[in-house]
Amino acid sequence: MPPMRNSSIRIAALLLLLLGGSGPLVAEDEKDPFAGGRHDPFGKSEQDLEPDPGPPRAVSVQVEFIEVSHEQVLDLLFSGEPPAADGTPLRKKLQGMLQAGQARLLETMLVSGRSGVQATVGSQPEWIYPSEFEPWEVPREIDPPGEPQRLTLEDRRGLEAMVAPATPTSFEIRNLGASLDVLPSVVEDRVYLQLEPTLAWATGRTLMVQRKDSAGNLTKAELPEIYRMQLRTKLSCPVGQQVLAGVLSPQDAKGATDPSRKIMVFVKCCVAGVHTTALSDVLVSAHVVEMSQELAAELGVSDASGDTLFRMSREFVKAGRAKLFETSVVRVASGERGELDSIQERIAPYEGGPSCTLFQADPAKNPAPPPPPPPQIRFPHLPTSFEIRNVGNSCEVSPSPHGHFVDVGGEWSFELYRGDSISEDWTDPLGNRFPRKMPLYTSFKADLDCTVAAGHWQLLSVQNSSDATGRIDPSRKLVVFVRADDLQLP
Repeated sequence: MPPMRNSSIRIAALLLLLLGGSGPLVAEDEKDPFAGGRHDPFGKSEQDLEPDPGPPRAVSVQVEFIEVSHEQVLDLLFSGEPPAADGTPLRKKLQGMLQAGQARLLETMLVSGRSGVQATVGSQPEWIYPSEFEPWEVPREIDPPGEPQRLTLEDRRGLEAMVAPATPTSFEIRNLGASLDVLPSVVEDRVYLQLEPTLAWATGRTLMVQRKDSAGNLTKAELPEIYRMQLRTKLSCPVGQQVLAGVLSPQDAKGATDPSRKIMVFVKCCVAGVHTTALSDVLVSAHVVEMSQELAAELGVSDASGDTLFRMSREFVKAGRAKLFETSVVRVASGERGELDSIQERIAPYEGGPSCTLFQADPAKNPAPPPPPPPQIRFPHLPTSFEIRNVGNSCEVSPSPHGHFVDVGGEWSFELYRGDSISEDWTDPLGNRFPRKMPLYTSFKADLDCTVAAGHWQLLSVQNSSDATGRIDPSRKLVVFVRADDLQLP
């Protein structure tokens, strides 16, 4: 009997195992999935989990705008060592130039905030201007009933003063001056910075139309002329170091883009307790030179490297055989988009009321007016809606490095205002002149969708330039070079 009893015990233990009774036996070797509070049910180790961010860190961001000549920018950036992630040595060179009077500090802004929170600082006067107009209101008929065309010209001019003038009905507000928008994010030992500094000036007014009535009342339709320098980018800012974020172009005495001078934009971030590491930023440069068709052909047929062709173009410029047209530089994090604008905002009409004639006889009511008819008093065409056209230099890039090569992506463009076309031009009996004008533009564009060797120049395109009047001139060429420096490579 004892052997039978032992067999029953073994069978009962086996049934217990098959029915799930093994839980308590194995639980000693397992960990509670909810113990400790940082267990990852998807199998990630403790090292794979993101650390607790802790309290927000304070970040201060400083931006400086320093003005130098176009030639000085090229010598500083591309004549010696290639651009580096740390722009502090370059900033020290510029400090010596500032002290020697070879450069000018245009603007300095600083803003402090918390990591992950947008911060803004600005000193901006507001300019309010009309954006839509109602045209002059013209009476349909003023002759006495049954006595058409009985009013004399003097009567008509007297009644003209009763006509309602052009009336602005909608307005826009533009912020001028300096502003800085930042969104810093401190991640481990890096600072990722979304940056948008802007400088804007009022450079004048554009007179669309004006009219003085017989009583001496003057009505004007004027719109502002604004010049704007703006940089929009996302980059990795080494803590405590200076960073060259971009190169812009200022305005000339007439408020247009002046490529002969450049504005270098430096950024510095400070965060307590954070040290710098390797970066994943790319510095993209687009350089444009204007030269004759013969010189451009010489570069185009050459088998030399892009660096050699770039040096040849620099020699052409120094020898007076070519002219610097534009250089754009922007620093941006890998895979992000960076934009810079050095533009004059020109407000142009795109809708308008027709020209009106006051006191014109109605043939249906007056089939045979007595000759000679009195002179007509006209009211001019009045623009009623407007749009902004950006004139000057713009560059947009979205680089992605792959080993020792960089896919650049983006577009370089330059918009040139070359005057106005006049479709009608007349003067009324009161001496008011009314030219009907529409602006004329010439555009230059080059796609930057190319792959370049990191740290080397590449000849991107050769295209027609323009003559002194802004018209396309096939005998002059724009030669466009592009370069991308991967600041993470040694």
